[in-house]
Amino acid sequence: MVMVSLFVKNGVDEIAKIAKDIAGGGNCMAAADAAAHWLDAENRDRPEGAPDLGEVVIVHGYPVGTGGQVKNIRYAHAWVECDDMNGRRIVVDASNGKAKIMVREAYYDLAQLTEDHVRRYTLPIFIATAEVYDSLGPFWEYET
Repeated sequence: MVMVSLFVKNGVDEIAKIAKDIAGGGNCMAAADAAAHWLDAENRDRPEGAPDLGEVVIVHGYPVGTGGQVKNIRYAHAWVECDDMNGRRIVVDASNGKAKIMVREAYYDLAQLTEDHVRRYTLPIFIATAEVYDSLGPFWEYET
């Protein structure tokens, strides 16, 4: 079971709803950007004794869809990775107006992801790259 504080869960739920409203649908790139910035700020400003979320990173990847129009198809997607209260790496996926929080290994198994299918960006690198390309990603489109 993933252990995150109720504050983190509720915050990510709210970000997912806001990102959906702003994007007019399931813009996973915008949702990951918003969630990462919020989680990073909360982690830096956490009260003494609150769990450390570790390094908060934005991930662009190509999972295999599990339902709907992308079932059994690899597609461009974005999510956030950080640590849970037990120090395990977790995925925070705020796309489609719903927050999904899973242990990274379970998410990768479900989505048939390997390291070849993902790129991780720290927030400073993500921000700089987004400014260069005037895009929230995926940045693979711009690689040569």
